[in-house]
Amino acid sequence: MRTNELLLTEMPWLKNILNEEDKIKQLASLFNTKNIERDLQQLEEKLQKLQKNDGSFAWFDGGNSNLYISTRVLEVFGKIHHLDSTLISKDTQKIIVKLKSYLSQDKRFDLSTSYSQRIDYAYALQYWQEDDVPNKT
Repeated sequence: MRTNELLLTEMPWLKNILNEEDKIKQLASLFNTKNIERDLQQLEEKLQKLQKNDGSFAWFDGGNSNLYISTRVLEVFGKIHHLDSTLISKDTQKIIVKLKSYLSQDKRFDLSTSYSQRIDYAYALQYWQEDDVPNKT
């Protein structure tokens, strides 16, 4: 038996310590600023590609515009903006402006729209005050 195997056999808690060190290293890499910035840039690029010409989003690439998912995207961006507005880049602002325009013109938000959809839309909009993102590109 090798020394390492013997140590792990006689001291199983040592294996937990080694695993904990790996977990800490992996956790630290999640908070690496360069990784976060790279991931945000990649996410922004994906969203630009997925946004339809009318400003909406579909559940899947190539799908039809979907009111629910479009509202959710606006809500998530709003939460990010509320937590740290510096994470909303100029390109992301353009996505949001188009999305807000689509949602504000959608005729499905009249009295025939379900109450929950209107509440979801109002909830998503509450993160965006007039000054937060320009209304025009």
